[in-house]
Parts: sequence; structure tokens; C-alpha cells
Amino acid sequence: MTITTLAQPTATPQVQDDPFTLLIKGIWEVMIEGHPPLVDMVKPGNMVKRFVGDRPGKPKVQDGDVPELDVIPVGTTDQMLYMSSHGAAVMKAFDIAVTTGDKNVEKMFSLEWELIRAISKVTLNAAATGKEADFGYAWVKKIDIVTQSESLTDFILNRKRQGWTSLMTIVFHLNFDRQTQLLADVPTLRSNPSED
Repeated sequence: MTITTLAQPTATPQVQDDPFTLLIKGIWEVMIEGHPPLVDMVKPGNMVKRFVGDRPGKPKVQDGDVPELDVIPVGTTDQMLYMSSHGAAVMKAFDIAVTTGDKNVEKMFSLEWELIRAISKVTLNAAATGKEADFGYAWVKKIDIVTQSESLTDFILNRKRQGWTSLMTIVFHLNFDRQTQLLADVPTLRSNPSED
């Protein structure tokens, strides 16, 4: 069995880089840009990144603007935070939106399949190496695709241009250690105000 070495997120964690920002950067760098078939199918200018300094999605779509990939934070409908004496389990969800600009399904299906392969590569590589999730950060424990929808009439994603769109929701299961990650640099609360 061949184990593929996955690209690690290139962003060096800074004080201002919270785990959620690191996740969205990792989706792009590890899953999407780390999977050559997706890079071959979608031009760099059609990958909508939502980082500081990056151009958001175009308000009007021309022929050269599709297919387009966008990663959108969507929260979660399940219990987002579960606390224990050891730390916290957190869930964070993102939609990966595909806009094809094409009324035929082949382009959408090809992009969906490559997204599934890219996500599977991360999770299968984790199983093969014995790590819980090989996403570049030890606190990412599991990645699931939970929903996927397709539409020919989603005029918000299509921006009034006819063509297939697809939304794939992925959920990250994160575990944070109580002392080193959650409460580091947080002042201890006093239980008795008279201690002043």
C-alpha cells in the first residue's frame, strides 16, 4: 500500500490565527490545492478564497469565471461545543460550493468526484498512518461529508447565469486540550471575591 504524503498548510500559525482560520486555509492548501486534478480543473482566479487580501467572488460571472470553487463557513446544526474535564470537542462546518456555468452534468460530477477523492485522501491517509486525521494539525480528529445538494436554479451561486451548482458540507471534529490550548493565557477566575 502506498501512502501519499499530504501537503501541510503553509501558513505559519500566528497569534491571530485561530483554529477556524487555520481550517479554512487548510481546506484550500491541503485538500483542494494539494489535489492536482482539482487544480487542473479550476483556474486559480476561480478559486474564491476569503482570507485578508484575497479577492472575494465576482459579482457577475463570465465564461472564463467558471467552474468556480468557493469555501463558505456555515456553522453547525449539531452541538458545536462539548466540554469535559480534559478539554473541549468542537465541530465546525464548511460548504464547498461548485458553480459550473454549464447545463450539462458532466463538469459538476467530475468536480464533485475529485472533491470526494481529495477529502478521502486526507482521511484514508490518516487511517494508513495511524493518525486520527492527517490535516496538518493534531487537534483535527475527524472529517465528514455530511450533506451534498445540487441545483440548476440556484441563482445566488450562479449569479443569474444558468448552470449546475453543488454544495458539499464537510464537518471537522476538533479536540482541544483544556490546559495547553483552551485556557492558555486566560486569567484564572477567583471563586471568592473577598480574596482581593
